[in-house]
Amino acid sequence: MTSTRRELIGWVAAVGMIVVGIVILAVAMHQQTHFGWFAYAPLSDTTYSPDPFASIVALTIIGEALIGLGLLAVGFLSGLKFARRGRATGTTSTI
Repeated sequence: MTSTRRELIGWVAAVGMIVVGIVILAVAMHQQTHFGWFAYAPLSDTTYSPDPFASIVALTIIGEALIGLGLLAVGFLSGLKFARRGRATGTTSTI
């Protein structure tokens, strides 16, 4: 397999992860959360404080992870492309 074909597969996989992550996040955001107040406060003896992570479902975490991995892959592939371009023209950048 040539390097350009491998690079194309990498780009498609990275962009695919970002798109799938966005779709998963969109689905997760439209799910109904299952927490709330279930007792009339003046008649209940206990104080209810909701779990701060109750609204974060597993799909949200998976979607955010896929978007993050996809963005890391895009950054990595962009860096490789930039480095090859400088090497192919014979110029190097010194900072």
